[in-house]
Parts: sequence; structure tokens; C-alpha cells
Amino acid sequence: MNDIKNGLKHRFAVLLHDLDPINSYCHAILDMEDYYESSAIKIVELHARGLPLRQAVCQVFDSDFWAGCLVEARRVVNLDTLTSELEAEMQLATDATASESLPELHRALFDRFMLPIPRANRWTYSSFLQALPEQLSQDWNDMSYFNLRAQPLSQIADGTKPGGDIVAEEDDDICVTFLAERSVPFTPDDMPFLHQLFFEKIMRRLPVDQQTSYESFREQLLHHASN
Repeated sequence: MNDIKNGLKHRFAVLLHDLDPINSYCHAILDMEDYYESSAIKIVELHARGLPLRQAVCQVFDSDFWAGCLVEARRVVNLDTLTSELEAEMQLATDATASESLPELHRALFDRFMLPIPRANRWTYSSFLQALPEQLSQDWNDMSYFNLRAQPLSQIADGTKPGGDIVAEEDDDICVTFLAERSVPFTPDDMPFLHQLFFEKIMRRLPVDQQTSYESFREQLLHHASN
């Protein structure tokens, strides 16, 4: 029973990280993979005690972040979407993450990352794979993703809720914020960053003995896509 609960906690933590309902941008920043870990644990524990999943999710997020955070009109990944995705995750085997192939993990991450984007503006998975870089760039993680989505702090409306939606970053004398609006369509300039980000994120959620080089990772994705 403990193995089942622990497996569910891990899968919930990964799902919350990928969907990032609070807009912490943990899904686009390295070393934030455990951002929702404690929330995932609480949701599983409350649900195991008999609380309906939707109610458990709402209670935990109200407590961990702020009251009503998942039912705000501006919320891209709202309570209904999150509950539905978590319910689907519960149907998987306990060790689903470990048993999934790298292409399957990559596709799942892509689908979750694209979820907030209006359907008409989303990339197709095949077009995304066609832009796979041959090798990793040494400076790929120099915040280029956020530079494309930054605006002056003065343009942000007053009354922003605490807990994740607005993140200020000091750079010399310039203070910018990362846009809370995640439905902005991606551009081709985002592709190299996202490809390398996905590789790093997937490697970090795998056991050490299952991790591989980027070259092998790329080869497996392309081989799977060609079959």
C-alpha cells in the first residue's frame, strides 16, 4: 500500500510540475523540480483518508498558496483541468514513470507544456521533433525563454496575488517580471531552448541508471518518430 501511495505522490508531483497551475515557471526553470512535491503529498494523503480528489486539490492549494487560487477566471490550468489530469494519472500503474520509454516521457511533457496555448497556435509534436538540435548548446539556459516574455514591472497591474504568478528579477538597474500569461504562442526561437529544457527535465526525473546522453536521447526520439 505504501508503495502505491509513494508512486502516486511522485506522479502527482511530476504532473503538477509540468502543468504548473500557479505559474511559478518551475516547469521552465532547472532546480525547481520539487516545487509542488509537498502539495502532491498532501493531496494523496487527504484523498487516501476519503476526501474526494477535487476537494483535496482545492484544500491543499488554498492552504499552500492562496484561497481560491485555482478558481480564478484568469487561471489557465484551473481546478477542473487539474482534477481531470490527476484523475487520469491515478489510473496508471504505480511505476508508470519508470516503465515509460524516453519518447513517451518526452511526448507527455510536450503535451502538458502546450496545454495552456490555444489549440490553433500550438505546435504539432512532429514539427517540434523536426527542430531537434544535433547537440546541446553551452549557453542554452541563459534566460532567453523569459527574455521573450518579460515586460517592465510598472506595466503589471496592482493587486497581484502572492505565491507564484509574478516573479521579479533584478538585472543591473532593470527590474522585469515574467509574464503570468502563459497562453502566448511560442515562436520558432523558443524551440532550441525547449528541446534542451525537456531533455534536462526528463533526465532529472529518471533513476541514475536510466539516464543517458543527449545524443542517445535524440536518437531514440527520432527512431520512435520514424516507426
